[in-house]
This record gives sequence, structure tokens and C-alpha cells, in this order.
Amino acid sequence: MIDVQTNNDKTHILIYPNQSMSFHAYWLMFSVLASITMIIAVVLAYQGTWVIVPFAALHLLFVWWGFKKAYQSSENVQYITIDSKNTYFGSSLEGQINKFQTSWLRVEMISDTKKHDEPKLYLKLHNKRTVIASCLVKEEKYELMEILQEKLTRLK
Repeated sequence: MIDVQTNNDKTHILIYPNQSMSFHAYWLMFSVLASITMIIAVVLAYQGTWVIVPFAALHLLFVWWGFKKAYQSSENVQYITIDSKNTYFGSSLEGQINKFQTSWLRVEMISDTKKHDEPKLYLKLHNKRTVIASCLVKEEKYELMEILQEKLTRLK
């Protein structure tokens, strides 16, 4: 999701990932999966194949880690602030802010046709490329590219 706010001579763009599951939904899904896995493991352990239980617990540990990473990445908000001199790009998870000169900044989209991957959107200053909006789908990336190109062209 893209949120554009303009005030005075600054433009603030917030990029939110598509968040299809809440924390409660992640917890509920993990609980159901853990219950089913442990019921099967206990039944098999009762029948004599007790070695299944540690592997089931290890499996649940990896699933929990994957759910945790998925939820964290769904809360990562990227922001772009454009003014007449500088453009700032940052992320809520990384904490690092990249500063670009607005007059030299370009926006480009590159897609690898051999791999059939989603196209990647870049902010490019000279030979330095910074990937932005990796959480968006192709249509949203094109929309963001048009917004950025319009704002950058207007300020040059």
C-alpha cells in the first residue's frame, strides 16, 4: 500500500507491505499447527516410535521462527521524503536513512526476464542503486514509480 502526503514543498511517501494476517491470526494458525503436530507425535510415541517427538518439536521451532520473521517483515514500513534539495529513504526495521541529492536522483525499474522474477524498483544516484518497495506487487511498483518520477521531475 502506498500513502502519499504533500505539505509545503515536501512530499512524504509511506510504503506499507500487504498485511493479510494479524498477530492474533499468526498465533492462532501456529497453535492449530502445533496442536496437530504434537497430537500426531504423541500418538506415534505411544506406539513406540518415540524418536518422532524431538523432530516434531524441532519442526515447530522452525515454523515458529518462520512465522516470527513473516510477521516482523509485515510491519516494515519504508518511507521516502522528497524536498527540493534532498531525498531521504529509510525503513522502520533497518533504522538506516539514505540521503540522495534530488536533482541527480533517478527512478528505474529492472526486471529479469530470464528468471521471471518480479521487477525491482530502484532509486539510482550515479552508480549507486537502492532497492525500494520490495514488498509491493508489480502494479503497485509501477504506480510508485510514476509518483516518484512525477515528483522528481517537478522539483528539477
